[in-house]
Amino acid sequence: RDESDLVLIRTLQRRVLRLQKLITVLSIIGLGFSITVCEMCQIITESDELCSGTFINFLKTMSMLSTIATVGFIIWQASLSSRINSTVSSLSTRHTKFKFLTGDGIVSNRKESLLSRDRFLTLFFAFFNAIHTFPGVSYLVSANMLGMRVVYRVESMLTLVMLFRLVHVAILHKYQTLASYLKIDDTIIVRNTKTIQLMKDPSINFSVLAFKLVLARRPIRFIVSAAVILLFVSTYMIRIAETPARTGDDRSQFNYIWNQLWISAV
Repeated sequence: RDESDLVLIRTLQRRVLRLQKLITVLSIIGLGFSITVCEMCQIITESDELCSGTFINFLKTMSMLSTIATVGFIIWQASLSSRINSTVSSLSTRHTKFKFLTGDGIVSNRKESLLSRDRFLTLFFAFFNAIHTFPGVSYLVSANMLGMRVVYRVESMLTLVMLFRLVHVAILHKYQTLASYLKIDDTIIVRNTKTIQLMKDPSINFSVLAFKLVLARRPIRFIVSAAVILLFVSTYMIRIAETPARTGDDRSQFNYIWNQLWISAV
């Protein structure tokens, strides 16, 4: 039974990692569809209230389908993570071979806090990943800025929120790093007390731990990846902010993204 539980833990960890890869890919695909919709809607002037059309609605539908799949995978991944925690708990309390994990160990110190945190993060990510450019939803949002009426399309606002999905790239790096340097089942088998004490410490944040590990082991890859993502996010945020849906203005300077890219880079 003990060995089967160890195999189950390893199998579930691999599934969680594969699901995170799928979530990351689907999030980027859905974001790509919405960015395409946003760019096409920017061509339409303020006199056109709706940003619609066969191809635009098709893109919005594809974004919706990818969003549904992403949210479903997030919920599935959360259930697998919960199953991993329960299996580790059962393994550590059932057999004397693993008594060094009980008492103030992984389960007693971290179980309740991790459970509540995981539930919150699941709801948080499911909510924000559910935001997308909805088919058939298109209207203008106006605001007064320094005495000037500025009008944005709701597609632009939704796409702006969808940039949050790029956080899944960081989460994927976290899972890959922890899978490489911190394996629960191998730690138990070899009785790596240093790692066990690290896992027992309720003050340890594994996200911070993964950040330190990847910064120490792969600094160039991490810095370049983070710089590219931050440059893209800041560039597109500037592009959305500087391209409201308004008429009578010269929009030629917004036709190409290089202007916003230059502003963001410098």
